[in-house]
Amino acid sequence: MILDKIKKIKKRTLTLIAVFSMSNLLFVASQYKAILSFFANYNSATVYVTQDNVHRGQPLRYPLVKAEKIDITSYKKNFYTVDDLVQITRYVFTRKMPAGTTLQKGDITLKDEDFIRAILKDGYRSVLLRVDTKLLSKDLVGGWRVDVTYTENSRSSTTQTILLLCALKVLDIDREGKYIILEASPDDALTLLSAYKTGTLNFLAVSRSESEYDGPTECKKPKKMITHISRGVS
Repeated sequence: MILDKIKKIKKRTLTLIAVFSMSNLLFVASQYKAILSFFANYNSATVYVTQDNVHRGQPLRYPLVKAEKIDITSYKKNFYTVDDLVQITRYVFTRKMPAGTTLQKGDITLKDEDFIRAILKDGYRSVLLRVDTKLLSKDLVGGWRVDVTYTENSRSSTTQTILLLCALKVLDIDREGKYIILEASPDDALTLLSAYKTGTLNFLAVSRSESEYDGPTECKKPKKMITHISRGVS
């Protein structure tokens, strides 16, 4: 009888071991993907890479960038990871970069009270102009370049509109605050401020193909447009 009891105990023990082992195997099988993912993430880092050519002053947005996993051996301490940039819409680019560039420290700056100085080109000035932003292109954003036209305030029935300055960089535009900030040389800054006081300025977006090199251009020849204003007789 003692032998029978020992056999029963052994049988129960073996059964328990078998059940325990099977449950462990089932658990490992169910967590197989998670385990593989853990080791894969342990050996990699998720960084941001530009998907398109970007320009200095342009807001950081999707789909301009995408999250991409890279091998940990290729990771550098100055790379931005996805965890570093939880709210990417709070940043702007500080320089022009081609598609496929991994974002590093210094490539972007937080859009705060001091960000204009971080993206302003050496030797240039920032000029803030109060404008009716309803008249501007709805998709006009920082980083774009614009031609500036000037129409002199006049009581005459005929006014002239001229092309004042060409391909000025837009550093920022605030539709709620109704202002636009342009980057200009010291001389062009004075021209802008003088024209702003004596007439009406309009801003014409320059196409991407014309501003790929991301630099201002000289207006080849001042263009004048005569506008006839009809006035009623009181």
